[in-house]
Amino acid sequence: MYKVNNILVSAIKNEIILFATEYSVKLFPNSIYHILSVIPMFSKKRSLYTKLIDRSFEKIVKEAIEEIELILRKNGVHYIKKTIVRGDPVKKIKEYVEQYNIDLIVLTSSSSPTPPSRLIGSTASKIISIIPKPSLIITPYSFERKEYLLRDRIDKIGMACLDISRVQRAVELAYYLCRKHNASLNIILSRKTNRNRLIELQNRLGRMGLRTDTVVIDHVSIEDFVKKSLEELSDAKAIIITRQKTFTEKIYFPFMRHRVTKYERLFMGLSTVPIFIV
Repeated sequence: MYKVNNILVSAIKNEIILFATEYSVKLFPNSIYHILSVIPMFSKKRSLYTKLIDRSFEKIVKEAIEEIELILRKNGVHYIKKTIVRGDPVKKIKEYVEQYNIDLIVLTSSSSPTPPSRLIGSTASKIISIIPKPSLIITPYSFERKEYLLRDRIDKIGMACLDISRVQRAVELAYYLCRKHNASLNIILSRKTNRNRLIELQNRLGRMGLRTDTVVIDHVSIEDFVKKSLEELSDAKAIIITRQKTFTEKIYFPFMRHRVTKYERLFMGLSTVPIFIV
């Protein structure tokens, strides 16, 4: 059975990551939380200037970790590991994920709480691309609805599948969340979905005993599929999407590292609820 035992919160000092932390605890109250902050390495050519910047960064990241820990303690989390490292943020996060067998990474799609449509920060984009672990993304629009999301119980999980062949991990995570919170599962599928695969998915969900509602939609483009999916799942408390292979990955380099696609960017930029990418 799929479990989320170890959760990594990438610590930065902003209000979105505090909401991200609190909401992840609401979703996964019994997990072990790892707070990791990475101080970038600076050029040694101007040693005095570099030392001053390094000290400033160290002060900021310590404050960020303390704020995140306070949120975790306040919400009843007892198992917390705090770590500060120096180096390239993406490389250090990847190393940490592998070393501690992290099951889920908590990220924000933007450092700004102001909703910038279709935007994802470069660091978050690289983490999603390089680390093939599920990520929980707090979008700018979901941050605007934080009071509602924190107040209401987790009663509905959404799942949008443009490519049903990659649905395995999404179903496992959906099952875990729905069982934990006694939530229903609403699934959005493309009209282009292979009928045999659709029947296979429905049979599998039936055996799991989940309360499900499946909607098959017509769409003329990726943008249209995302727009209609978000409309159908507007009252969900989280939406699970699967990583989509780019044309280059499919045809020329099937083993190359994943790159964030337009499909993923649209969901992360436009969703009014947090997004899981698996």
